[in-house]
Amino acid sequence: MTQKELADKTGIRPATIYALYHETIKRIEIEQIAKLCEVFDCQPGDILSYEVEKGQKKETT
Repeated sequence: MTQKELADKTGIRPATIYALYHETIKRIEIEQIAKLCEVFDCQPGDILSYEVEKGQKKETT
C-alpha cells in the first residue's frame, strides 16, 4: 500500500503519513492511531513504541 492509498483510506493527511513513515512525527492524535489500527487490523502497541530521547532525563517523583 502506498502512502497516498493509506492517506485515502484513513483520512490522515499525506504529510502526516510521510512523517510517520520517516519517523519524524512529534505527535499524533488518538483518532489517527485508531484509524491506522482499523486499516492494519492491529492494536496500537503493534505500530507504536515509546523511546526517551538521548539527553532527556526520566522524571521521578
